[in-house]
Amino acid sequence: MSLCRKFAYVFSVLILSYTMQLSAMVMPKTVIEPINIVINNPQAKQHIQLQSVKINGVIIGSVAKTQVEFTLYNPNAIDLEGQLQFPLIAGQTVNGFALDINGQLRDAVAVEKAVGQQVFEDITRTKVDPALLEKNSTNFYKLRVYPIPAKGARTVRLDIVQDLNVVDKKQLVFQFPLMFSEQVQHLQAKFTINQLSEGVDASIGAKALTVSKNKGNSEVLINEKNYKSPSESLQIKVPAYLNKPIISTQEFQGQTYFYAQIPAPQSVHALPRVAPKNIAIIWDASASAQARNHVKELDLLEQYFKKIQNVQVKLLVVRDQAEPIQNFDIIQGNWRELRRTLEKMVYDGATNAEVMRVPDKVDVAFLFTDGLFNFGSGVFPDTNIPLYAMSASAGADDGLLRQLAQKNGGAYLDLLKISLVAALESLQLRQAYVSELSAEGASELNILSPIAENGYYLVTGILNQPRASLHLKIQQPDGTISNSTIELNNEELKQDHFAAAAWASMLVNKLSANTHLNQAQIVRLGKQFGLLTQYTSLIVLDNVSDYVRYEIEPPAELLTEYRQRLADVVQEKKQTQQEHIDRVAQQFKQKQAWWDQKFPKGNIPKININKRKDLAGRGGNEAYEDSTTDIIAQAIEVPATMAEPTDMMEAEAIPPVPTANKAVARQLGLNGNTQQSASIQLKKWTPDEPYIKRLKAAKAEDLYAIYLDEKPSYANSTAFFLDVSDFMFEKGQNQLALRVLSNLAEMNLENRHILRILGYRLLQAKQYPLAIPIFERVKQLSPNEPQSWRDLALALDQAGQKQEAINQLWAVVSTPWHDRFPEVELIALAELNAIVAAAPTSLDVSQIDKRLLRNLPLDLRAILAWDADNTDIDLWVTDPNGEKAYYAHPLTYQGGRMSRDFTGGYGPEEFSLRQAKPGKYIVEAQFYGHNQQIVAPATTLMLTLTTHFGQKNQKDEQVILRLKGAKEKVVVGEFVIK
Repeated sequence: MSLCRKFAYVFSVLILSYTMQLSAMVMPKTVIEPINIVINNPQAKQHIQLQSVKINGVIIGSVAKTQVEFTLYNPNAIDLEGQLQFPLIAGQTVNGFALDINGQLRDAVAVEKAVGQQVFEDITRTKVDPALLEKNSTNFYKLRVYPIPAKGARTVRLDIVQDLNVVDKKQLVFQFPLMFSEQVQHLQAKFTINQLSEGVDASIGAKALTVSKNKGNSEVLINEKNYKSPSESLQIKVPAYLNKPIISTQEFQGQTYFYAQIPAPQSVHALPRVAPKNIAIIWDASASAQARNHVKELDLLEQYFKKIQNVQVKLLVVRDQAEPIQNFDIIQGNWRELRRTLEKMVYDGATNAEVMRVPDKVDVAFLFTDGLFNFGSGVFPDTNIPLYAMSASAGADDGLLRQLAQKNGGAYLDLLKISLVAALESLQLRQAYVSELSAEGASELNILSPIAENGYYLVTGILNQPRASLHLKIQQPDGTISNSTIELNNEELKQDHFAAAAWASMLVNKLSANTHLNQAQIVRLGKQFGLLTQYTSLIVLDNVSDYVRYEIEPPAELLTEYRQRLADVVQEKKQTQQEHIDRVAQQFKQKQAWWDQKFPKGNIPKININKRKDLAGRGGNEAYEDSTTDIIAQAIEVPATMAEPTDMMEAEAIPPVPTANKAVARQLGLNGNTQQSASIQLKKWTPDEPYIKRLKAAKAEDLYAIYLDEKPSYANSTAFFLDVSDFMFEKGQNQLALRVLSNLAEMNLENRHILRILGYRLLQAKQYPLAIPIFERVKQLSPNEPQSWRDLALALDQAGQKQEAINQLWAVVSTPWHDRFPEVELIALAELNAIVAAAPTSLDVSQIDKRLLRNLPLDLRAILAWDADNTDIDLWVTDPNGEKAYYAHPLTYQGGRMSRDFTGGYGPEEFSLRQAKPGKYIVEAQFYGHNQQIVAPATTLMLTLTTHFGQKNQKDEQVILRLKGAKEKVVVGEFVIK
């Protein structure tokens, strides 16, 4: 397995990759690509084989739950790590999965997303079998499985829930792909239509399938060996139950949950809305918006303007920022000018919900977006204007958009699920809506939408007694009130396995309108009901020890042993916390001893060079404390004038600054040299890429057009967006530079490495209000990594939020971290004390251990961090003596101190020098090596060079650059001390 881990064996399975194509009058058609398995590994000589696929689907009313088991066989002689990535069509969600452990399928349990990511990565480092299913803010899923053994198989089961589509209010249609890129050795499928034995049709393309009857249900069975995929998906058509409620219940954790589909009564009269005189169109033109079905959106507007004829439109185009409002007059349905503007729209940049403010003096607002708000605070501005949210993307956040639309009497229109006719009706006709929902014998009621969707209302709740009554007060378009009462008799109702999850999911949708305020409740619901949410993932672990170690409640079969062992772990954690603080205090005491020591500032005696080489040869971090103590002792024993520099040092000697009187120089070094001046000179990053050459040769007015021309070729390159944004910042086109840079928020959603780069670059551009939400998101994604807390703290400090900054840094100092983050606490502690010392007003430090409160100001400080996990980057600083400080030589003759070596990812590594000898200090970074599963084309470095650290005149300079391969090194910049 170690060989497998070293060479990063990865395969990806692309499942259910859908693009929706809809027509105006009939049910939307779905183009479904076949399941495809790809191995990105040169040593994997043969394709992964689909040994078998087992499907079991149940349709209840307008909802279907399908379990799909994939057995994947690895014919290669090496183990493989699996990543199965798949989007789902609109209306589909994954609400569970299982992985075979020792031949038995073990159900996943829900954990906080950051915990799931931490546990998976920690455990895979120990070569044990975990599996993790994550969902990002779109309807896109990623399942990670480790390993698929050589010459062996693994079985994964996915549980998928989906809404059926309605055709002309008469039929419901269920679609499911049975298409695979390669032959399946054995396919078994069974679909049961509950409570329905008549009127069911099933087919695959033009081929009709047999529908059998069984105990009042209908069944569709498929059983084939060496199955070859058809070109179309399975379709099952059933009569729409629009005149009969469909109700089911589920017993779950001592409660009885119900799920009801209640047909909406026919309106007394379909009354038209008053035609608006002024309309706002908020058009999301971010990079992700390119994937929306713009044909559907434009067709809807075409038909709408034909109906209302005359109206004034205010168009607000939004990306990372909002463009100035454009005004259009639609006369006699002629909207050619507006249409041309929308057809020529450039899709670029991130999506900032904060700037989607509904313009003043409009009667109604149309919002065209996918709801993937990934820039700024993510909070949509409040409005009292009816808002219609239009979605035409399979990855849209429909829960969020539905809640935004329903706040002020608008509606959410999923253009991939409803016909153009139905969408126009919603915009033009006043609809009946549920004005009051109550119950006798039931509580905790939720309704998906007060306006009927596809002709029915979806209601969930908890039954408090066997018999209950559900009451809906429905206001008709003409103002009249109708009442509907539904009797719920638990003894007669159909039992299912998703009523509880449906209740919880509906509540999560309601809370999603403001996830910032409701995050904790969403997490609780996700964990209790096993839901995939924005903040929770599903995980399977190999044994009870892993569940206990991370305090993850396991499936029922492991629960007894887990609870027996958990008490000991909780007690151990309390003890570990205090031991950690004591250890940091001891390390800080050693650092203070270094800071208090007076180091000579003359040239290096030869005897000391040899002594230090012997000490450094003991081996990096292991020799750190011993070498520090010994070198300090040697440094003060030998007079500074004893010897001249020697070429025995590894780095090329840099001549010291000439001094007329060496005794004076020596005295300045020992006494602090408070009158010296320090400057920072950064090496300008000049990427040698073809697109940069084009930009350099172009006129200023052509820069953005050239960028757009090059962009499709580099859509997945973080380097491209960084380089181009840097170039535009340099040319003074700051707004365009920010737009280009913000594309990083749209790439590989929820990738904390990319978001870190974005945050650092925003800080470099002094865009603190934009940087802070990015670092907050990184901390949500990876709170188990101290860098997440430190990065946010430094952003808060630069934004002037000093108290919150030291609170975040104290979390870094006081938390026991994984041993791959050695002594990160000391780096954070230095920054915490520096902020406290330089703050214009006193800060609350009562929570901080008094042993750790002491500022240690420095003449020079350099900090190196990087974006790639499991990667070793080394910081080098060569001083005027020609002496290089680095991981194997952590203390220089004049007192330059290098922090512990980070070999497991991210850094930071720190060089500190209390009193700097005059001269030049060269700062370099070297790519030493990596142990990544997936190797990025380049590693991005973030370096901060600081003079007068921890003092009132502290000055910081930052640079971002890249290293492409092992052993590559680059000069970052230099300090010059005069």
